[in-house]
Amino acid sequence: MIRPASRPGWNEVLWTTFFGVLRPPRGKDIHDVFFLTDGGETQAKRHIFNGLRRVLFWGLIWICSSLLIVWTSQQPWRQAPPPDSWRNATWRGPDPNPDQRIIDYTRNQRLFRFEKFIKSLAPGSTQAIPALIEALHYRDTRFKRQATEALLPLLDHVSADEVVPVLIENLSGRSAHLQQLTILALGHFGPDAAPAVPALVEQLNCRSTSTYEVPPAVIRFQAARALGGIGPAARGAVPALTLALEDGSRAVREAARRALEKILGRDAGQALG
Repeated sequence: MIRPASRPGWNEVLWTTFFGVLRPPRGKDIHDVFFLTDGGETQAKRHIFNGLRRVLFWGLIWICSSLLIVWTSQQPWRQAPPPDSWRNATWRGPDPNPDQRIIDYTRNQRLFRFEKFIKSLAPGSTQAIPALIEALHYRDTRFKRQATEALLPLLDHVSADEVVPVLIENLSGRSAHLQQLTILALGHFGPDAAPAVPALVEQLNCRSTSTYEVPPAVIRFQAARALGGIGPAARGAVPALTLALEDGSRAVREAARRALEKILGRDAGQALG
């Protein structure tokens, strides 16, 4: 069945818009082929309308399915967990095993959400301080390390009574990265970190660490600086600092000398140095 295609005005406008002035001559337009069938015109119409109905039916199903998917994605039960959902108050279940060699799905999921929470913190935001202090008490070193690092720029807003005890406890761990961050945090509190003097003195004797990335000399150097920051309240560290004046690391010797000056006074410190 071949019929000539009509050429209304809008047809000419569309053709000109899409193809410019180039258009096939009249009588040569491919649109003149309307429908090919070996039956009559009535049967051709029936086939056409059946096809249109099928297209409309499946199109409606597709639209409804899409709307359903969009609607369900907006429901609270389909939303992503809140950033701090790793916390005990939200995450129900036993405390994950801290041994990183043991495959623990609960621990890994909680750690993944904790890392996501850390990345979501706005610079200088103090609202996350309670959650970070809570993470300092976790048995898994990875929580302690990341929480301590995130707390460092916020320590001006943290009370020493809240964190110094747990920092002292974490200082005895085996992770060199955690030890380094913990010493930096303790050094921030100055005289308020006086209860940490014995633990810091112990770090002055550090001779090996868990990773080459943090050499023992770095731990000794930072411990000496933290003791100097505590000032006269760290008088109990004077013997250990005096021994550190003979340390094999020049940086440690210099940090010990300055710490003694701050603890004993400049004249006494120079006399020992």
